[in-house]
Parts: sequence; structure tokens; C-alpha cells
Amino acid sequence: GCPQPFVCYVTKRSMDGPKFEPVPGIELADAIESGTFDLRKTSELCVPADVESVEVADGEERQVSYKIKASPGQAKHRKRRVVVEDALGTHWLDTKKPAALFAAADLELGGPATPPAPGASPHYKCYTTAQSKGFPKFGSALVSAADEFEDRSYQIFAPKRLCFAADVSGEGIIEAGAVLTCYRARRGPGEPRHERIEDLVHTADQFGSLQVDTKRVSTICLPAREIP
Repeated sequence: GCPQPFVCYVTKRSMDGPKFEPVPGIELADAIESGTFDLRKTSELCVPADVESVEVADGEERQVSYKIKASPGQAKHRKRRVVVEDALGTHWLDTKKPAALFAAADLELGGPATPPAPGASPHYKCYTTAQSKGFPKFGSALVSAADEFEDRSYQIFAPKRLCFAADVSGEGIIEAGAVLTCYRARRGPGEPRHERIEDLVHTADQFGSLQVDTKRVSTICLPAREIP
């Protein structure tokens, strides 16, 4: 698989936006595990971005990030060490727990959006991570990123999530083997604050339609490959 880079914005429901209703019992399968999860709430909107030398492949592929929790009766996640390589180097990461589902979404400014056709774009299941003890550590880096909302530099820190292409409810995995390393990000030195986009952003995915306001950039995700 060959995913593309994303910049992820923390969002909140617009004043006039529909309220998201949690979705129980979603079957998710990826390279790490399979199981049943509940979608608890929305948290971020991830949009394609040119990050340094890594360019956007599909400007229409956006992802809505939902917080997830294992459904009652599911086995506890077993920590796994994963070695991945991306444009910033090689990382040794230990998975901690499943934390989010990136659901492929359409985005429109100022008007209703239409969900992508099933199987048209990949989904990702994301795990919180910690850098493995006894291996080289990633400290921080300054990167430039340009997306449909802003173009600026960001200070990024150790990967906070590792995301794998996922099968959602038996739809199949698009871009099998695709991995994203998602770094904690904050605006670079001298960069202005994010100008919130309010009452304009409409999204739609297989779980429903949303109207959200952007608050700030939280994460930058880079395409990666797993090293056996």
C-alpha cells in the first residue's frame, strides 16, 4: 500500500451541526488484530498535505477520526513492537491500545457532503504508541506542510499513533500493508495561530454527516512501511 501524508485538525461540532450518535459493534481488522469496537465520538479531521518531499497523491481523500473503544467482552490488546520507516527515519514503537478509526470521508465547504462509495478510499485503525526502550529515539523536527486550509511550518515530536489500513465491517482492506506514522505537532517558531474555520466544514462518511469547526493542528501523519 502507498498512503499519503495528512495534517490532522482537532475539531468540535459546529453550533448548527448534527450531533454524532455513537455507533456500537463495528468489526475492525488490520495487520495487528481484529475485533469489535464502539465508535464513541469524533475528534479530528485529517486532510491531505504536502509534507516536505512527500506529496499528496489524492487531494479528495480526507479522513474523519473517531475515538474507539473495544466492545464489551473483547480481548485486551496485546502490546506489539513494530519497526517502521518513513521519510524521517526508522522508528521502534510499541503499540499500547487501539485509539481511533480514520474513516474515509468527503468534505465540502458551505454545503452538504456525500459519503465516498464503499471501497473507494482506505480506512485506518490507529494505536497509541510509545518509543521502544533500548532503541534509537526520535526527538523532534521542523517540517513544512501545505494543505487545503493552511501552509506553514510545524515542530513535530515522537510518533503518538501508528495507523494500519483496516477492514471495516467486511468491506475489505484498501491499500493492504499501508501504514501511517502520526507525529504530535505544534506550529513552528514564528508561525501564526491557526485561524479557526467555523460553520463551513461539512463532512460525510459511512457513519453519518457532520458539520465541524477546526480548532488547531494536532498531528501530522506520514506514509510509512513496516520493516519485518
